[in-house]
Amino acid sequence: MVLKTLRPSGMALAANGTSFKAGTKITLTGKLTLAGVPASAGLTVKITRQRSGSTADSATLTAKTVGGGTFTVTDVPPATGTYVYDASYTSGVYEPAAHSVTVKVTAAKPALKLGVSAKMVKPGKTVTVTATLGAPHANRTLSIYAQIKGGGKKLMKRATVNSKGQLSIVYTIRVNTTFTVTFSGDTWYTSASASVAVKS
Repeated sequence: MVLKTLRPSGMALAANGTSFKAGTKITLTGKLTLAGVPASAGLTVKITRQRSGSTADSATLTAKTVGGGTFTVTDVPPATGTYVYDASYTSGVYEPAAHSVTVKVTAAKPALKLGVSAKMVKPGKTVTVTATLGAPHANRTLSIYAQIKGGGKKLMKRATVNSKGQLSIVYTIRVNTTFTVTFSGDTWYTSASASVAVKS
């Protein structure tokens, strides 16, 4: 039996950083060499994504080599955590080639705002309180509270934002009132809150 001798191969892989905020696109670039020279265009390189301590966010991506044996692929990880990307190429002619990089994805601060139609009104008048959550991800729920001067905080509305990322209430002002919106966070974003006061 004659053993087949596989020809040498090489793989390089790099990311456009080591730490990313959740929701950020990660760009992976690499280079495949076969028998010591850049691979030809059109070869398929497999890139696997694995989150440390979990199999739920695994994925397999593919990229095609171009001139010079280089390839590029982009990815947006679905949650925070430490991810390993492993690029590999197998062939019946060349030795298996592989290289991996590790990146960390951290929670981002959400764009949360709270506005009112007027910051000073006469007693008995109403104001519209509008909360805005920019680019919501998995969690689209906001809670709006009202707290009159000398009183406790009361939940006025808890609901999902509309297509514009907004949630509103109409409130009758009797005395000075502070409004607060809270967001509990999700797989991309940290929790957050914002407040605004209306004088009467």
